This record gives sequence, C-alpha cells and structure tokens, in this order.
Amino acid sequence: MPFFSSVQPQPQPQILPQGQKHAQAHQIFKANLLTNVVYPVYTQKQYIRHFTPGKNWNSLYTWDLGFISWAFAMYDPVKAFETIRAYTTEEESQSAYIHHGTPLPIQFFAFEQMCSENWNDEAILYLYPRLKRFYDYMTGKDPTATTMMDSGFMATWDYWYSTGGWDDYPVMHHLRLNKHLYRSVAPMVSNSYYIRAGKILRMIARHYGMKADERQYDADIRRLSEPVLESGWDEKAGYFGYVTHDENGKPNGHMTYEDGTNWNMGMDGIAPLAAGICSDHQISRMEENMFTPGRLWSPYGMAVVDQSAAYYSPDGYSVGASWIPHQLVFWKSMLDYNKTERAHQIAQAVMNTFTFECDETYQCYENTRLSTGRASGWHNFSGLSSPVVNWYYSYFCKGTVSTGFDAMVVSKEMAPDYTSCEFTLEFDKDAVGREMTVMVCLDPSKQYTAVAKSSALPVSSPYPGLICITVKADRKPLTIQVK
Repeated sequence: MPFFSSVQPQPQPQILPQGQKHAQAHQIFKANLLTNVVYPVYTQKQYIRHFTPGKNWNSLYTWDLGFISWAFAMYDPVKAFETIRAYTTEEESQSAYIHHGTPLPIQFFAFEQMCSENWNDEAILYLYPRLKRFYDYMTGKDPTATTMMDSGFMATWDYWYSTGGWDDYPVMHHLRLNKHLYRSVAPMVSNSYYIRAGKILRMIARHYGMKADERQYDADIRRLSEPVLESGWDEKAGYFGYVTHDENGKPNGHMTYEDGTNWNMGMDGIAPLAAGICSDHQISRMEENMFTPGRLWSPYGMAVVDQSAAYYSPDGYSVGASWIPHQLVFWKSMLDYNKTERAHQIAQAVMNTFTFECDETYQCYENTRLSTGRASGWHNFSGLSSPVVNWYYSYFCKGTVSTGFDAMVVSKEMAPDYTSCEFTLEFDKDAVGREMTVMVCLDPSKQYTAVAKSSALPVSSPYPGLICITVKADRKPLTIQVK
C-alpha cells in the first residue's frame, strides 16, 4: 500500500526474558496466522488475499477477521490495513460493509490498534469514512437497516443468530428456538461494543477537527448508552441482563431462567465494561463475578458462562470452555480502569494455557475445555485466538506501548537500544480525569521513571523491562517520557 511505502519490514522482535517460554508457541501461531490464507477471493469488484480463521472455513468472516486485523496491527501495519479495508466498502458500494457472521465492530478495535502502532494520516483518513459507513449503518442511520429497536437497544437477530460469537450461549440459544421473541429482546454486547466503536471514531474526528462528526458521535453514544444504564443492570445478579420489552416496545425487565435467575450471567452480561459507561459500583460487582473461581474465572482464563449458573454446562461448544477473543476486550477495559493486576491475570492465564497446549501438540486450537484444561476444536485455528499475538507483544516485545481503549498513541519515539522512549497520548473525552494504565516494554537491565508535564507518574514493574504507568486522562494530548 502506498500509504506505508516508508514503513520498513519489521525485524524479529527483541523479547524480554519472561517471554522466552512463550516464544515457540508464538512462532507456531504466527506461522498459522500467515498461512491460513485463501486467494484469489473476489469481492467488491476486486480480488483479495483473504486471511481466514482456518482453511476449514474459506469464506469471509467479519468478526474473526477483526481479531486477525487486530493481531496484524501489532507488527505489520500493511496487513492490518489490508484486512480492515477488505471488510469495509466505498460509498458507491451497495453494501455498508462485508458481512458474514457475528456483526460486532471488531474492525474498529483493530483500527485503533493500527493507529496507535503506526500513526499514518493517509491510511487513517482512507479507512475512516469506510468505517464510519459501517458504523452508521449498524447504528440505524440507514433506513434499510433493521438493527435498532424503538427503545434504543440494538437487536441484530436479522443479521446473524449469534450476537457475540458464542454459538450456544444459553439465553441466545433459547431465543433461536423461539424466534418470535427476537423483536422484543435485546442483548448487551451490541450496544456496548458499538458505543466503544463510536468513541474510537470520535477520537479520530476530534484529532482531525471534524466537529460535525464529533457531535454526531456524542449524540450516538448518549443514545446507545441510556437504555443500557436505565434498563440493563441487574443488581441482584451483578450482571447486565437481556432486556425484554412489552407490546409497546418499552423495556419491562430481564430474561430469567426457569429458576428465576438472570439468564445473562456470562460474557454478554459484563459487555458494558467495554463501553466505558458503568458506575464504580457496577464495575466492582462485575469484577467480582469475573475473577471469582467457579464463576467466570477458571485456571485457564474466563469462562463464557458463569459456572455457578443453573444453565451452565461443561459440554457445550462455547459453554464449558474458555475462548480467547472477548478476553482481549476485557483486558483492554481493565487497563482503562487502572486495574493493572486484573489485566495481567487475564493475559497470563490465557497465554500460559495456550503455550502449554501449543508446546505439547504443535497445534493452535479454538478453545480450552474447563473440565480438562485441554484444548478442543479445529487444530489449525487462527481467527479468534489471535489475541495471543497482542499479549505477546504487549508483555514481552521491547518497544511496545499498550493502552486500554480510552487512550490512543498518536506519536512514539523509541531509543534504538530501548532504554528510553517518548510518546503522546490522546484520550476519549468521557475518560478525562480518570486514572488508567499504560504499559511499556523496554530494556530489562535498567530501572525507569515516567514524567508528564514535569511531574513524575506512578510506575510499577511486575518484572524487569515491563513498566506499568498510571496516567490520568487529559483534555489535551499528553506527552510522557520514560527513561
């Protein structure tokens, strides 16, 4: 791509000593990621090189490719750009985006990562209107879209049976068997993730002075947030629920299981964490559910469904397993809320589990069974397991600066020997005043301080070379020196 003509091929990353035990698994996974490719695939009047979740599935998959793009963004901006471009469309196209599978905006999360890793005005401004078209359609700007309920909730049942890629999620599976309920029930993940997509686009619009667009995103974020906060929270369960509606389209409660408990005790029930709209109390309750063993937490990472729920089963495809994709989203959210240790807990559990299986079998599977701690699913899988690349770079690769969703790296200068760096952050406007975590990987032989606006910032180091900085979001760009 001409946008990246000045970008040099990325050398092999320099790895911190703590990353060596994961190096072989990372190498195997990256080889798998790069060879799960099918070509030529014809779409939008052109042939593309299509990176697929596995050659067992050679069709386009929207959200899977979002995670592949997100992984590419860590080390190959050209491939990240290509894969985001492949799923977005020009204004002349009859399609607002390339759709197959779960209609979540993961391409937007990959886009933010691509921006932070390699800020390139031309590439950003090329993709921005294509992503905005995708976003506008899904949030109801197009009169042909059927995504929005009158209550302000999103319901994407017309587009795919699985709202969050969890194929047998119990409450969702119930609705699939009772399709007449589709137009009266809303999940949490759709509103939550599109709120975050709106915030990402808003940061870009603000950076480039697109004031009309910024005002639109302000209104959209309010419109999508209000119903979640007004009707979604279930205090007794400590989760957000699937919201039911009466015959007039007004929210009137939550879907409950036959024992009267919230039927959304699972990853969908904590999805609003990703939106950055929850109260401290709600965050605390969800955090307890996330990290309590026997609930969402397991030795292998997070379960898709709370293991204490009456509808939990150890035998399901999604239920009974630890899947990786949403855990990257929640990891980013933990950084946004300055819950550094919780972020580490997620990343370490998943990486340790993945590395063990990869070292044992030389394969890259879809998920880990909670009952056995062993992998299952397709053996040459890449798509939804791609976050292992993001974590490998964030925790072990010198020169990496990692943030949550609410901060974007708009410039970065790294010393050639990785003994110092300077980077500038811009923040989502709703996060201003809140503390968050920024992680930097540098030379492990040194100790480091961080300074912004001539003031020292709190710094911790879980191990030599990984520097965790507490940063308070500002209205203006914030430049941080680490040395």
